[in-house]
Amino acid sequence: NAEIRYDWKSIDSKENPIKIDDLKFPKNFTWGVATSAHQVDGNCNCQWIPFENRKNWRGKQCIEQSGIACDHWNLYKDDTKLIKNLGVSSYRFSIEWSKIEPVEGEFDEDAIQHYHDMIDYLLANNIKPMITLHHFTHPIWFEDKQAFEHEENIEYFVRYCTKMFKEFSDKVHMWCTINEPGVYAFQGYIMAAFPPAKKSLQLAGIVNKHLILSHIAAYKAMKAMPNGDKSKIGITHSITIFDPENPNNAFETWLSNNINHTFYDAFLQFFVTGKFQFKAPKLLGLLLSGNPYMMLLKPTTSAPFIKLELESNVEFDYSEISDKPYDANDILDFFGVQPYSHVLVDITNLKAETEPTLREGGIKTDMPYSIYPEIMERAINVASYIGVPIIVTENGIADDKDDRRELYIRRHLYALSKVIEKGYDVRGYYYWSLMDNFEWAMGYGKKFGLYEVDFATQKRTLRTGGKYYKDFVEYQNSLKQ
Repeated sequence: NAEIRYDWKSIDSKENPIKIDDLKFPKNFTWGVATSAHQVDGNCNCQWIPFENRKNWRGKQCIEQSGIACDHWNLYKDDTKLIKNLGVSSYRFSIEWSKIEPVEGEFDEDAIQHYHDMIDYLLANNIKPMITLHHFTHPIWFEDKQAFEHEENIEYFVRYCTKMFKEFSDKVHMWCTINEPGVYAFQGYIMAAFPPAKKSLQLAGIVNKHLILSHIAAYKAMKAMPNGDKSKIGITHSITIFDPENPNNAFETWLSNNINHTFYDAFLQFFVTGKFQFKAPKLLGLLLSGNPYMMLLKPTTSAPFIKLELESNVEFDYSEISDKPYDANDILDFFGVQPYSHVLVDITNLKAETEPTLREGGIKTDMPYSIYPEIMERAINVASYIGVPIIVTENGIADDKDDRRELYIRRHLYALSKVIEKGYDVRGYYYWSLMDNFEWAMGYGKKFGLYEVDFATQKRTLRTGGKYYKDFVEYQNSLKQ
């Protein structure tokens, strides 16, 4: 999956930019937007709350607190009108497990009714819901059981999934079991940027394995229920590729390959081959125990109270749970890819986490990576080996000034159109995000929204970049008439 570069000077110049009517998509293609519950709903009681309330060794707050977020829980009707205003036909959102089952074994009927009301309102406005069942959050009681670190805990996740499917599957026919398992494991168990903030390559591999088993168990249980045959159930995966800044540098190439393996590739390869192999060398653990580049100069961890496991070798074969030959179609109806960019591994750049290395002419986003539309082709290419339909379930840009969002959307849609022209089976695209939200450990400073949110007043305002997406979708809709 070598790095590729398009000639943007000839494709999308200031003098001759890509035009909306230059982009060709199938008439039945789904256009949508996406959010997740903890990032927009507010007042959640998931495992992120104690994580957000941690203090560092100087007694200061470690990260921003989510609080009321966008108050989407109460303002969903207004936000549904914003979705309808964009012209999209689908809304991907997550159910907040911690609100549904705040106490182990006790389901909150008021919370369940809230989602019934929200789904009914979306359908009344001709917007099809896509539900994500786990988007980085779960109840504190599940976290107290060490969540996905233990295989025996999978039954709690499946119980919750089947409860939700029983409630909503007569109205909702698109389901994502788990959002970005690779990110959950990488950030929670290698980088310690997500709860539970452990640094263990071994646990990262084990959690990845158990997330696969959780998806399979939930998928099979849901498909066996009423409405299972008419529901499409998949999983989503972030495919952010790490490339060596200098391909001739053997160490940068080695480091890129190993980060790719732990971040996305080991998980992805299971769905291609039916075999999961998570192997991480000791040196990778040392590099990632603090700033990955500072460790080259200063071999001490930036989190001295976190135990660091240095070896990992976790394997799993589909044949261990099935007497059937492996076929991805038995455990997946679609695969959701979430391509945002790539990251250049530059061992000379000690500020890479805030000031990424860029190729000549590269444009930085507000996140530590560049605008790189070619990731769309690369991500879809590797996902295509699974052999099931693909949906781009997230793609977007953090852009506080809103001076790059239109370019980002335009070029990524161009890349997506070319991928479809090549024959890849891509069924839909969801922009991340409908509105500004709580960007996990980075707080409220990263502005991904098509709609700007004034968090003091909860006023939403369509950005110029958001208007471009609206105009584009309206043009695509006109072709269907």
